[in-house]
Amino acid sequence: MLPLVVLASACARDRRDPARDALPIDSVQQALARVTPVHVDSVYPPEEEARRFRVEVGRTVDTLRYAAPSRDALTRRLQRLVQQADTVALRRLALDVIEFGSLYYAHSRFARPPYFLKPQTAWFQISANSQHDLAILLRKYGGRPFRIRHLECAVPAVEGPNRLHERCRVRLANDTAHVQLFGTILERDGRFKFVSFANKL
Repeated sequence: MLPLVVLASACARDRRDPARDALPIDSVQQALARVTPVHVDSVYPPEEEARRFRVEVGRTVDTLRYAAPSRDALTRRLQRLVQQADTVALRRLALDVIEFGSLYYAHSRFARPPYFLKPQTAWFQISANSQHDLAILLRKYGGRPFRIRHLECAVPAVEGPNRLHERCRVRLANDTAHVQLFGTILERDGRFKFVSFANKL
């Protein structure tokens, strides 16, 4: 038995962002409230696990919201929002629980051995690590000059319709070393978003 903790703040409204299909915050909170702790007696096929998770969330989407048109555009948004220390807008750059259930989990390594995790467990781990490491990123760089000069990632891994840009590192202005500021970048249908802010700061 593993209790599920979902961080509703990841889906908070940013009225300044004109992204399509935006959800009212009360609708997101209601969706997250339906994701209840699961008592596991059996393991279902990945597609069924994903379907049950979507039912619990109560909402689906067919595209990444608040996404960027390229990796470089995504990191430029990150740069600007870190300088502004805009936590709410930064959280929108990473997957939320609805996108995780609708677009990511069923195709991911977590849906199959040897990395299998039930979607509730996988989402808890991803979101908890992301929130923790975003706080570290902001504590170190937030609210002051911050410029990304160069981005490099490993060759993308393909998982169904998703391309995963992993092991991404950046070089900051006035620094010759590369650092990991965020986790995997998810590319789907020409739209880019962070899976999480997991970093090595």
